[in-house]
Amino acid sequence: NTYCEITWVTAEGTRVDSVMYGTVPWYGIVPVPVGGENYTYEFAGWDKEVVKATGPATYVATYNVVPSEESIEGGSATLPVNVFDGKESQTIETKDWVIELPSAIFEGYDGDFTISVEIIDNADVPKDVIGFVGEKKVISLGLTIDGNVVSDFGKEIVTVSFNYVPDEGERMDNISVFWIDVENGRTVEYPAVFDVKTGMVTFDTTHFSYWYVDERTCDDDSSGFDVYVTVVLVIVALLCAALLRMKR
Repeated sequence: NTYCEITWVTAEGTRVDSVMYGTVPWYGIVPVPVGGENYTYEFAGWDKEVVKATGPATYVATYNVVPSEESIEGGSATLPVNVFDGKESQTIETKDWVIELPSAIFEGYDGDFTISVEIIDNADVPKDVIGFVGEKKVISLGLTIDGNVVSDFGKEIVTVSFNYVPDEGERMDNISVFWIDVENGRTVEYPAVFDVKTGMVTFDTTHFSYWYVDERTCDDDSSGFDVYVTVVLVIVALLCAALLRMKR
């Protein structure tokens, strides 16, 4: 019989198993890291799908941070920044939302951060926002680090999932989440998906603000990010045209 070397990397270190060729490796009960005063860790799966052994393979355990009930108030959770130490990103999970944040967002900070995902009652929606949504639910995303509001993440992409109960007759098979850009008087579309089993809407974004869910109007999965690239390209094209006219 041929055996394959399978390496497992978990919170306790590295374990190497010899697994028979063609069989699916199995680790057993996966250890989790020690949590902190107001949070625990939960095993969230391996970094890739565990498949039949056909050669050497390495699987790395991933863990979500689960805030304690005491650290959650409404849709907000407060945690120490050090949960990002030594990681490229970290997923924060509550019963109402799951957010994966790149560690780069927290560089230079060493205190606490508060992250919030809330569906706001229309009566509490700011007047400059309500005009964009009518009767639709407004989702507020917020992040405060060391007391500083951080809403623009630059090139860093944050993955957001939140519980969403569709209204009667609301279609969820082809949706987007729309950013309400109050400053520029517009909305920007970000393609999203609705998981019927979990009841969660998931999308990627580079900033936090006010949002709402509606039927998708774009043709691809990148409209929210492409809008900025398009603007830059238009500006560059105009500058090039102006320079050519000057040379003539």
